[in-house]
Amino acid sequence: MIALKSRLPAAFTPSPPPPPPPPPPPLSLSLTQSLLPRDGQSRPVDLFSLPDPRYISSHSRRKFHDPIWTSIWLSGLSICVISSFLSLFLTHKLSDAPRSFPLPYTTFLHTIPLLVILTFTSAAVSYAHVLLLRIFVKHVVIGTSVFVPATLLISSIWAFVGSFMWDGDEVPTWGETWGLRLFSLIPLVMALYTGRRLLTLPQKIHSTSSVLTLTTRLLSSHLLLILSPSVLLISLLLSVPFLTLTFRLPLVGFLLRPASGLEWHLHGWANWAIALTISLWFWTWAVARGILRVTTAGVIAAWYFADPTAREPPPMDTHRIHAALYRASQPSLGSVALAGLLLTLMRMLLLFTIFLRRVPVYLPLSLRIYTSPLLYAAGYLEDAAGSLSKFALVYVGLTGEGFWVSARRARALVSAAESGSGCFRKNFKSEAPLTLLKIAPLSLTLPFALTAYLFVARTLGAPDQALEAALLAGTVTALVGLFCVGLVADTADTLYLCY
Repeated sequence: MIALKSRLPAAFTPSPPPPPPPPPPPLSLSLTQSLLPRDGQSRPVDLFSLPDPRYISSHSRRKFHDPIWTSIWLSGLSICVISSFLSLFLTHKLSDAPRSFPLPYTTFLHTIPLLVILTFTSAAVSYAHVLLLRIFVKHVVIGTSVFVPATLLISSIWAFVGSFMWDGDEVPTWGETWGLRLFSLIPLVMALYTGRRLLTLPQKIHSTSSVLTLTTRLLSSHLLLILSPSVLLISLLLSVPFLTLTFRLPLVGFLLRPASGLEWHLHGWANWAIALTISLWFWTWAVARGILRVTTAGVIAAWYFADPTAREPPPMDTHRIHAALYRASQPSLGSVALAGLLLTLMRMLLLFTIFLRRVPVYLPLSLRIYTSPLLYAAGYLEDAAGSLSKFALVYVGLTGEGFWVSARRARALVSAAESGSGCFRKNFKSEAPLTLLKIAPLSLTLPFALTAYLFVARTLGAPDQALEAALLAGTVTALVGLFCVGLVADTADTLYLCY
């Protein structure tokens, strides 16, 4: 070794060794931008496609996914709109009905002002919740965790106290007394159940606030907080024909005069028409919600997979949101309509599956041996429902594929990630804060529904229609609240699937 060194020229100096590569960034327990690499190596930038509609060829514009479902949904929507217009002229109140007998149409008509107030109040509270998350994340999360059980507890007390209050000259019905007292147990149990989450809140507050900080920042920087109220307003306007038809169809009936008093009965086909109208109304809301989900997925994925060497678009640039909205409302509208129908049925199947698995527990031991068909049906329904993924529409927004392809690929992608070594699930788990976001608007449905019930039963003097009015108020406020906060969930789900 010494002889070899002596033969080297004196001017030669060995080059220093190259510096070691920088250590990889440590994995954080929260969702931060360090967990979202977009360097074209660890996360390729060519997996995402969102073509600009200004440069799409005429052949590509004629390509639609799942077009048959677009036709079915638009046909049902057109039929409801035309039928609601015709019902204004073809249905009338009975001229021989006494004024003291409240028809369902008259009762529902008087609840419209209250329904409008509750709807816009629910929307304002939900959007204010999202905006406050942008500024005070941890404080709002803590406040929401306390607000949910407190609201449920107040609803329980209100229902119990309201069951003992009525005018002295009137005889209250069973629903106004014992019905409200039994109903008060439901929010009380829910308040106790949601109050238990406060015990685990300190462990989840860090990951929850980190996820919401990133998602709300992306929403405000990509003008999605402007798109969501616009789609919500269109959905509310589209709800007018459905509600008009639902309110006018109860006029299609006949009045009986038994010895016990007057009774109003509907024709058989009117009941089926009301059920079909409400089903199409729910489907329309699911389509509007799916359009917003696909659009959000396209916009967020365009930011995620953006070329790091390209220049950032200006703050008020709308090309991304126009391209994503074009995909959601044009070539992928059939996929959105199919997803709105199937995913809603899937959730109903899952609830029915839970019911089938719980039934044998409450049966005697002598009858449990005959419950094997129920367990077999529950397993079959679980397999059928598990073949789809709730990330199907997110995948549609990312790639523009059809529904079935997106549902299978999204499920395979999420299953592969969750069945890995486990570090992925520990470092990015978006379900924790989203559950709280969904419960918060749903907790408002109970006091709003209780307000409608007491208003119809006590103020309007129609306790027989109070339950239907309460269900209507609770359903509308739940749809509006979930629609508003769903924007945050869509953003988090898109980041989850992109990662």
